[in-house]
This record gives sequence, C-alpha cells and structure tokens, in this order.
Amino acid sequence: MVAVLVGAAAISWALVFTACTRTPAEPNPATELAATAESSHAADLPGTSSDSGAPAPSPSPRPVDPAPPAYDPSIIPRWIAAASGAVPELNPVSIEQDLTLAAQVLGPGGRVLFGAGPGTPTVQVLAPPAVRDPIVGALGELFSPRGGRDLRYRATTLNHAEPATADTLVRALDHALAGSTQPLLVYLGGHGNLGDQPRHNSISLWAQSEINAADLAARLDRSPRPVRLVMTTCFSGGFAELVFRDADPSLGATPNDRCGLFAAPWDLEATGCDPNPDRAAQEGYGLHFLNALRGSDRDGKPLPLPAVDLDGDGDIIA
Repeated sequence: MVAVLVGAAAISWALVFTACTRTPAEPNPATELAATAESSHAADLPGTSSDSGAPAPSPSPRPVDPAPPAYDPSIIPRWIAAASGAVPELNPVSIEQDLTLAAQVLGPGGRVLFGAGPGTPTVQVLAPPAVRDPIVGALGELFSPRGGRDLRYRATTLNHAEPATADTLVRALDHALAGSTQPLLVYLGGHGNLGDQPRHNSISLWAQSEINAADLAARLDRSPRPVRLVMTTCFSGGFAELVFRDADPSLGATPNDRCGLFAAPWDLEATGCDPNPDRAAQEGYGLHFLNALRGSDRDGKPLPLPAVDLDGDGDIIA
C-alpha cells in the first residue's frame, strides 16, 4: 500500500509528509485518510470493484455538487474543510472551487468554512472578455491606473458554508475534537504566511484573521482524537511541526495519532490561487490532489489504475 499519493499528474511542488505517531494497535493513518473518500465513494475508485485480483476498470468522473448540504450541528463531523482569503481581493474563485471539490470527494459528514459565508459578494472572479468595456478600461488606465479592472465579485455558491474566520475554525475544531475518537480529517486551503520559524507559519482566514501552527497545536493537543491534516497553502510545511507537542521539536513527539500532507516546505511558496473560473487554466495543488484521491486527472477524467495505484494493491490512498 502506497503511503503517499503524489497527484494524478506530474506535480512539481514540494511535498512534506510527517510520520504518524501511533501505537501498534491503532489503525494506519494513511489508510484512515483514504477512508474519508472511500467510505462513501468506494465504488467510484479504481481497484475497489473486485477482490479477484483482476484489474478494475477506470471509474467514471463524478459530477461535482455545487452546493454541499448544510452542516448538522448535532453530528460530530468526520472532516472539516476551511479556506479563504483575508479580504475579497485575496479570495479568488479557485479557492471556492477547491472547497466544493473537497466536499464532493470527502463525502457526507463534513463541515465547510469559506469566506464571509453565503450572501455576500466576496468571491473574486475574472470577468469574461465580452463584458469588459475596452473604452472604459482605457480611460481608467489613463486617469487612474490600477490592477483589477477585469475582476468582478459575486456571492459564493457554497450556500451552506460558515464564515472562515479563525474564531469559527477554532470553535469547529473544538467541537469536533471533543466529540469522537475516530480520525478527523482537516483540509485547509487558501493563503499561507511565513513566520520567523516553522511553528509560527500561519494560514490566512477571513476578516484578516489567521491561525498559526502553534495555535493549532494548542487545540489539537487537548484531545486524543486522531487528526489527518491536508494543507494546500504556501509555507504549509510549517504545520508539519504538529507532530511535536505544542508544535515545538524541543518538546518531543506528540503522543497523539497525527499526520499531514503539505503542498510546500515551511519556507517556500506553493501555487494555485486563480480568479479565472476555468478549471482547465488552473494548476493549483488542491485541484490535482483532490482529483487524484478519487482516481482522476486534474480535469476530473478517470485515470488508468496503474497511474494512481503505485504499489498495485488496489487501494488509492494519500
């Protein structure tokens, strides 16, 4: 069984994968991460349709649900997906699209946090050429030159998403960590910030809020619930320090079952935020990773089993 799935196509971004801390009696963390997708969509993944050993046919691509269902607060979530720019100008449509794809791939039982929530025009979208007035654009550049004249803002299509502020994320984590002993998958996207040391790297959230690796460790260390963390942001490798107590290597490994998959080392940028709504023009890490997890290429087209099942055991895992 392959421990790390490196996308559906050649991906040049660096990966950091933290070793999981677990006792022999506990389940393999990589298998648990895969199970978040497999539990609801096993029939759609290559290699899961037969135990005979014969190659399974490639799956048909699943249509992406543009509106994940509302979160039920009476249910402890299996996963949390959060991403946002700090302000509308840093909240391109690709972040929203990645969260929509994450919700579809990970299946029911999750909680989505994005932007300011529904009903506010905070999603940045590149306007099609047909709606751009060339005369107005030329006059604007002459009298008040600035970027962004080809951008528009609309309300999110994630109609049941909660605001992606640091406070909301912390409350969501506290609720999830206190209510179950089953593995929790946390998907964080958007923008990352470089700190003076890895544990101080942070993820930007709505309303110019943020949470850094040390802050997140303080929440996770309070609970024994296993956590699988996937981050697609710049400098996301700083959150690999969560394998240590308080995200501090000098304090030794955390006793909790915890692992992560990150788009970049702690001191390097990733790529992927794009106001162009055409997914064919995007090359973000989340787009590749999430499609690969369901056995598809970056365009959502099914891949032959050997392209994603690197060890040939019939399971697609991350």
